[in-house]
Amino acid sequence: SLARTLDHDGGSTLIAQGTKLNISSIGPSTIYGEVVNIRTRLSKANVPDDGKRYLLVSPDTYASLLKCPEFVKASALGDSTVQTGLVGKIAGLNVYEWNDSTANLAMIAGHPRYATRVNAWKVPVAVNDLADGKHIGASAVQGRTVYCHEVLRRNAVYAVFAAGSLTAAMASFTGKDNAAGKAKVTVSEAATAAFVYRVNPVKRAALDESFAELIAEKSFESGVTEITAKRGDIVEIIDLNADGKCVRVGYVTVA
Repeated sequence: SLARTLDHDGGSTLIAQGTKLNISSIGPSTIYGEVVNIRTRLSKANVPDDGKRYLLVSPDTYASLLKCPEFVKASALGDSTVQTGLVGKIAGLNVYEWNDSTANLAMIAGHPRYATRVNAWKVPVAVNDLADGKHIGASAVQGRTVYCHEVLRRNAVYAVFAAGSLTAAMASFTGKDNAAGKAKVTVSEAATAAFVYRVNPVKRAALDESFAELIAEKSFESGVTEITAKRGDIVEIIDLNADGKCVRVGYVTVA
């Protein structure tokens, strides 16, 4: 659906344009400390503490929050957590469960002021009669929206990965490369077995998901490869093991 597409594209932009944090692991005994560390980073970056800071957590991270001692033992919020599964706030951040399966992604923290969606134009979704002489008595659900997402301050959005992600960087287009739609992407880490890449994937790669079919066409083992893309595209780099399954991911926006 359009709503899912908007949610997916917005999430990809937060990950690709925000600041990546890699931690070794996360669980009930460590998650509160990690959230406090994120809160400290937001405060040092002068992100307003006005009640609008947010924390998007994966289902696994949400489960850790529900088992977190700091909240289970808290009176009002703790009782609500045990009874209804509602987390509410942690260290001043509004918590939302985000049903996302991106490999190793635990949570995203930020403030709505520093990420935006621009709607260029929109045709509302409607059921239209296909009166074209070919589809007799047929209708179609039609609609369209043109939009883009942008992170306005990199240090105001944090994507936290446990146990780690790839660090990718994109060289800016120059001269003939821009005309040909060519750009180079560099990955800091060594590949487990090989890297593959995708441009603007409709679904982000999940841990242990197989991408063996991409190896012949879009794989590279060194840290640098040339891709075909345009400005604003999000490039997903996937680290594969010897079985062609996802180990880690990294995201970068074409400059």
